[in-house]
Amino acid sequence: ENFQEGLAIAKKGGKYGVINKAGNLIVPFEYEFIGDFQEELAIVRRNGRSGVINKAGNTIVPFEYEFIRDFQEDMAIARKDGDSGVIDKSGNTIVPFEYESIRDFKEGLAIARKDGCDGIIDKVGNIIVPFKKIDCLYLKVGLLMMMEVMNRTLN
Repeated sequence: ENFQEGLAIAKKGGKYGVINKAGNLIVPFEYEFIGDFQEELAIVRRNGRSGVINKAGNTIVPFEYEFIRDFQEDMAIARKDGDSGVIDKSGNTIVPFEYESIRDFKEGLAIARKDGCDGIIDKVGNIIVPFKKIDCLYLKVGLLMMMEVMNRTLN
């Protein structure tokens, strides 16, 4: 097994759990998926729903999400009841669940889609570039250049 900080994700009977180097069970074999522990937390899936546990197996973020992406800058994009939003490491909603999709944040900004239109939001859901009928793509040179391209296209 691949141990990180003395723990390893293991599989038994088609379910995942966590063991320590001595082989003791730390987190029971009850998960369909366990992500790597990052800063003491792991995104897990049980009964088709995603949540977050700590290294002791305690639920930190309840199992009410269709998916939770990896935490970046202490927040994660998640999907709940068909809509995307952003949560913190305690499961508090940071950006409301009102978007069709939200792409990864770069430089504190992200492309979001709402009602078939793309726009740009910040980490707390403020609209930075209004939602328009235009497809936004990330460019390798960064989000700010993409915003300039959008502004030229829209004007």
